[in-house]
Amino acid sequence: MASFKPIQRKTLPRLKGDPTPDDQYWRNFDFPVTVKEYGPVQSVCFSRTKPHLFAVTTSAKVQVFNPRLLDTIKTFSRFKEAAYGAEFRSDGKLLAVGGEEGFVRIFDVATKSMLREFKNHKAPVHCTRFTTDNSHVISFGDDRSARYFDIPSQTQLRTFKDHGDYVRSGDVSLSSHSIFVSGSYDHKARVFDLRTNETVQEFNHGAPIESVLMTTSGNIVLTAGGTTIKVWDIVAGGSCLTSFSSHHKTITDLCFASGYSRLLSSSIDRHVKIYDMASYTVVHSMDFATPVLSIGVSPDDETLCVGMTDGVISIRKRKEPVDEEAMEQKAIEKKKWGKYLLKEKYYTPDESAIRVKEEEREFLKQHDKYLKKFQFTKALDRVLKYHVWSSMPDVTVTMMQELDRRSGLLPALAGRAPEDLVDILGFMCRYVTDARYANVVMGVAQLFWELYPFVYGKSAELDALIDRFQEILGLEIETQKELRGLLGVMDVLVSASEFSSAEVQADIIESNTASVLTALTPVPAVAV
Repeated sequence: MASFKPIQRKTLPRLKGDPTPDDQYWRNFDFPVTVKEYGPVQSVCFSRTKPHLFAVTTSAKVQVFNPRLLDTIKTFSRFKEAAYGAEFRSDGKLLAVGGEEGFVRIFDVATKSMLREFKNHKAPVHCTRFTTDNSHVISFGDDRSARYFDIPSQTQLRTFKDHGDYVRSGDVSLSSHSIFVSGSYDHKARVFDLRTNETVQEFNHGAPIESVLMTTSGNIVLTAGGTTIKVWDIVAGGSCLTSFSSHHKTITDLCFASGYSRLLSSSIDRHVKIYDMASYTVVHSMDFATPVLSIGVSPDDETLCVGMTDGVISIRKRKEPVDEEAMEQKAIEKKKWGKYLLKEKYYTPDESAIRVKEEEREFLKQHDKYLKKFQFTKALDRVLKYHVWSSMPDVTVTMMQELDRRSGLLPALAGRAPEDLVDILGFMCRYVTDARYANVVMGVAQLFWELYPFVYGKSAELDALIDRFQEILGLEIETQKELRGLLGVMDVLVSASEFSSAEVQADIIESNTASVLTALTPVPAVAV
């Protein structure tokens, strides 16, 4: 006896392609842990040494989190006003913090004691950076200056006042302790050399600069301002290598990830974009509930921290790798007959053993069981349940097509009470304008009105759905009329462009022919 063949779901083209390796990599995080603070999260900074603690500045305090515990382990609150721009030293032992007061403070991470305090700035300091020799710190302030401090002697060694507006960002070269870059609201980024005490190069970004970065080689500078990120080559005389924009609102922060092979940008458009540093193309995007002010990724890519304008700190930890085979074996061992199943699983038969193929049992879904028994009404009712057609409309449409092929759609729709028509009308209202299912739904709608022409007035819920269906059809008809009018206008424009192109082409041919004939006309002989 032949087995029953269940209905095959209608396959539709995918709106998106298969996930790329970057998509899979950046989606492999656990559900985020959120911490709510009172003020905007101004900056996020990770320590380069394990366990990669990260500092978050918000309101008048700096919080240090442990990425393993995903909780605060230290809080620095010796600020009268807002704290900005916390930065770990490369060994993770010291923490530099700016602030609204204009002071630059150096803290011992282990003891929380304040070791140094520099009061040279006359305006808020939004960014601080340790140099690679770990003995100096550079600060960038709203007094239009960048200042170079010596930590052991607690003295200011250099002052750079080349900018004409607030200096809100900066970075140091990892390949040289004497090179650093600053970004300002005067639209310019400047590269300074501490050995000459002068500006080495200057880049005009074209918008107030919110964040700057230098690559590990120190040859490339990235600036972010407005909705654009620009890449500058220091070796090539400060030429702009490329400019790209994937945000539609101001970019607020930049950071590197995956060993400097990926670039992350945050924006007040509530998105975080991830770029490939080789091609500067977007490889992944993340969405958040509120505008994003700051972002940071641990050096091992295990922790992602995002700070937002409403004071929410979102922390995501990468999922632990799962040994599926070990989990399966453990689940089997828990069962009473598990040891026998494991023995069979790892049993190796000899050459004389005869293998008998086990017949696979066919499991039919409920609507297929009804269809197998020729119970067309029950089969249609099953796929017209809200939880089915709202999440799997292709199953409902495929069943309708199969019933129509068997001449069972009309009997399945007929003989229904008014309350049984609600699911059918709900499905038609939802998918009558969907191009993927419109043909099938319109055929069902035609049968529906043939069977129930006088159903209006039998139920308030049914009347509301009928009115809604008529409204949707009216809007769709108006849209189709407008599209046809637009298509006519486009045809006229295309015809006019083709006609004008033909005229121009004819003129060109005519002029070329005339010039050729002139060239071929023999020159009359001149009598001597």
